[in-house]
Amino acid sequence: MTARNLCAINWCKVNHKGTVGQFASYWDNLDAVAKKGYDDRSKTRQGHESYHSLGPRIQATAVRC
Repeated sequence: MTARNLCAINWCKVNHKGTVGQFASYWDNLDAVAKKGYDDRSKTRQGHESYHSLGPRIQATAVRC
């Protein structure tokens, strides 16, 4: 799962009626430290996920919360 997708999951928990555009603006303005945190979590998750444990993937560019 990508860093952006992990961020989108968290963002949607707080912004239930958020739009793709609103999330894109949030992501674009997120500071580098926060993005690195999501990137680190993404890399850690990729090493521990199997194909069957992934479930449906969220595409942040195509999801409405």
